[in-house]
Formats: sequence, C-alpha cells, structure tokens
Amino acid sequence: MTDTFHELSDVSRKLNQASDRLNSTISGINSKLGRLNFGLEVWLTHRPIWHNDRQEAWIGYCEIEGEWQLAINRRTCVKSWDGPIEDALEDAIENDYRPLLKVSRELRLDALQLVESLLHEIRRRAEFLVREIGEAEKFGQSL
Repeated sequence: MTDTFHELSDVSRKLNQASDRLNSTISGINSKLGRLNFGLEVWLTHRPIWHNDRQEAWIGYCEIEGEWQLAINRRTCVKSWDGPIEDALEDAIENDYRPLLKVSRELRLDALQLVESLLHEIRRRAEFLVREIGEAEKFGQSL
C-alpha cells in the first residue's frame, strides 16, 4: 500500500504542475486580450463546450469580477421545465457565469480547445462594430 500512495503522490504532483501551466496559459490569454482593450462581450453560443438535455456550458469573453477575462456560462433548465434546454423559455433558464480560471480543470481544458474560435468571433464582432460606427458617422455628418 505504501507503493500505491507513493505513486498517487507522484501523479498528484504532476497533475498539479500541469494544472498550474494551464492556469498560466489562461492568465496569459487574459492579459493579452486585456491589453487590446476590446471591451466586447462575446460568447460562443453556437459551440457549447458540453451539453445535455438540461445543461450546457459556453466559453466567452466578458467583464466579470471587475475585469475583462475568459469566462464560462453554465446554463441550466430549472426543474419545472419539461423539455430540452433549446426549447426552454428564457425565464426557465438559470445562468451561472464564472471566470475560466475558477472552474474545474476538466472544464478549463475543454474550454481552451475553443479559444481560437472565440478569438475569431471577437475579431468578427469588432470588425462589424467598426463598420457600424463608420455608418453612424456618415449618417451624423449628413444631417
């Protein structure tokens, strides 16, 4: 049994070191995005990290806990709702927003696989807003 605990200790140490590296990666992405100062809330609602009949989780970028950062939104159908989540009325949904750094290791790891898609969506939304602002300026100048 001593060998088993020694092996568990070794695996635990490796897992925690890997988790620290994962957190550093997330923190680095948050820092880089923060320096860009987009100030845009963006969620990959069309690409959930995971889902079932009653729950789904999305990755996004938003202001949470006083800073802009990668985040997770876990949406859950309340128990009184009788159908799948995609058919639920908005008042039958509970949202739980958390910084990506404050969710489980497994969820952080799964979410990181979608970061590149999220970055593309942030760029797409920013480009759209640049065009819209340009149109608003033209309209304002024509008055």
